[in-house]
Amino acid sequence: MARYTGSVWKKSRRLSFSILETGEELKKRTYAPGQHGPTKRIKLSGYGTQLREKQRIRNMYGVNERQFYNLYEKAAHMDEIGRAHV
Repeated sequence: MARYTGSVWKKSRRLSFSILETGEELKKRTYAPGQHGPTKRIKLSGYGTQLREKQRIRNMYGVNERQFYNLYEKAAHMDEIGRAHV
């Protein structure tokens, strides 16, 4: 199985969200990681905003894209009380 083995702090700074839920990684450097340091950010499109939120959830639970997709499909086919449609 594939697993992200890189820096959790760097991933948190990219998403501007504390994955570890301590907030320490965002206190030290408030800007996104990258070679040129803090730069002016451009406004995200609607698609970019949705993608960033999806990535936050994926990283918070530590699942891969395929696992996340399968969970989404399973949840989409459930009714309100938690049973799958037949």
